[in-house]
Amino acid sequence: MPPITLITPTAHYDTEEATTGEVIVGWLDEFGIPVSRKTMPFNSLLSQIKLKKDFDMFILGWRGLSLDPDYLRRFFHSDYDLPNQWNYTGYDNAQFNQLSDLQAETVDVAKRRQIVLRLQNILAKDLPIIPLYIPHLMEGVRNDRFSGWVKQAGGVGNIWTFCMLRPVQK
Repeated sequence: MPPITLITPTAHYDTEEATTGEVIVGWLDEFGIPVSRKTMPFNSLLSQIKLKKDFDMFILGWRGLSLDPDYLRRFFHSDYDLPNQWNYTGYDNAQFNQLSDLQAETVDVAKRRQIVLRLQNILAKDLPIIPLYIPHLMEGVRNDRFSGWVKQAGGVGNIWTFCMLRPVQK
């Protein structure tokens, strides 16, 4: 098999992604698959993937995903397989496209949920990407010095905390 290259961000940008790339290259080498790792500054990596679409494999993370599952359509619908769009992998599945358009138009929450579950099943079967891990997020707050922390899905570093945070009066 011809050699392949795994592109990752530099460790300065994202230690977890860079280290994961290092580990994967080691595993593939043990399997006898000729692979090398190329670390790139984040903007160069995005250009290589999003604009040039020139890669064998890459590691990138998604952070701050919307609670609205419509991001699945933007990430995997073939209409978004264009330079500088979100379908980096070039995934193209007509059934997925149709269902992702339908979920975007569906107002009934229960019906939309069923469509999204079908979309997730299609992706789990086709594997246009392979999720490797969920980064562990731990935040520390000083309740003894500040009050008004607002906990949300993305953590306490949100607009509501910034509006509500006040020093504790002693």
